[in-house]
Amino acid sequence: MTDADRGTRRRLGAVVLAVLVSQVLLYPGVPDLVVALGAPAGIDAGMWFLVAEFGA
Repeated sequence: MTDADRGTRRRLGAVVLAVLVSQVLLYPGVPDLVVALGAPAGIDAGMWFLVAEFGA
């Protein structure tokens, strides 16, 4: 394995870790966050928030 491969793998690992950590920290508070942003409470609002987040 070359140094370039190691660097690429480390960057990919850092991105995957950052995404997973942000998902774990955000998911438990999605219903509260949706209501705080002004949308009506309910599963539909949370679902559309998560769709937009994954799309981004």
